[in-house]
Amino acid sequence: MNLRRRHKIGAEVNTSSLNDIMFFLLLFFLLASTLVAPHVIKVTLPKAATGQTVPKKNVNVSVTKDGQYFVDKQAVSEPQLEEILKSYEGKAEEVTVIINADSAAQVQPFVNVMDIASRHKLKLVVAAQKK
Repeated sequence: MNLRRRHKIGAEVNTSSLNDIMFFLLLFFLLASTLVAPHVIKVTLPKAATGQTVPKKNVNVSVTKDGQYFVDKQAVSEPQLEEILKSYEGKAEEVTVIINADSAAQVQPFVNVMDIASRHKLKLVVAAQKK
């Protein structure tokens, strides 16, 4: 009669290095989260009952390759564009005119929009794609 016990190999997972891995992951995410915006100065703003900020408005002016003007997806003529931009005169801090010109468009309609915006002292941004 053979009464010897058979030696079974136990399955075990060595977790001694898991603490090191978790420490390095925590350290990495803490450092990465501070480097996301390194030039940000964190301040707590004071509270006021009447302090409201005025949201800035963007006026999108599109120029097609045919020389047509669109203001916020509505077709307008050049005199109508002049009137629309004239209504924002004196609000240069609140309004920005964004020009979306077709790459195949003629230069003159594009320059007309720039001229109208500068005449009414509005901020002007030209939209472009990255190469």
